[in-house]
Amino acid sequence: MNLDSVYIMVDDGRCIFYYPLTSISPPPQLVTGMLSALQIFILEITGEYPDTLTAGGFSFNLFRSGPITIVIASSSEITINNELYELSLRFISRYGNDLRVWKGKLDTFKEFKDDVDNILGIKTQVDKIIPKNPINGFLLLSLEEELIEVAKVIIQIKEGTSEQISKILKNSLYQTQLKLEKLVTMGHIGRVLQLDKILYFT
Repeated sequence: MNLDSVYIMVDDGRCIFYYPLTSISPPPQLVTGMLSALQIFILEITGEYPDTLTAGGFSFNLFRSGPITIVIASSSEITINNELYELSLRFISRYGNDLRVWKGKLDTFKEFKDDVDNILGIKTQVDKIIPKNPINGFLLLSLEEELIEVAKVIIQIKEGTSEQISKILKNSLYQTQLKLEKLVTMGHIGRVLQLDKILYFT
């Protein structure tokens, strides 16, 4: 993939993570400030957030997840939806708690470069994660309270996307993704990429 840079920005346009991949990588604060303004403008007109924007000879691919937007800049048009989704899942899984109390210190997220390298090409993306200790009624009793309702839904429906599960729980997509990824990390549920969608399963 011919990529130039990766940015992660919050709703007010601040860049909280920047990873230049080439010497022509656009400067972070200018880029995220511009993209944030364009996101708001397009949302007001169309009712939806944009997933691709073009400016200054660069194509910006965007994926919004809760309070963050993942941006990948490229000097050519590319399709990287799966990578954007995987980056967002990895980021909120690793830094979700830090993000809630973040005070502006960029060093908080600097180690995420290793995850970017992993997802964008140094290692092959893992399309399926099998649970090592699958969730069941007995394990529910030992889970943290905030994970119990999500785990119950997974047991009931067997498999589903984070969007489907968040609707059943009537919770935000961001919080649901965070809890699902925690259960994946604990080895209690699995995750698979299927027809460009991420499914969680028991």
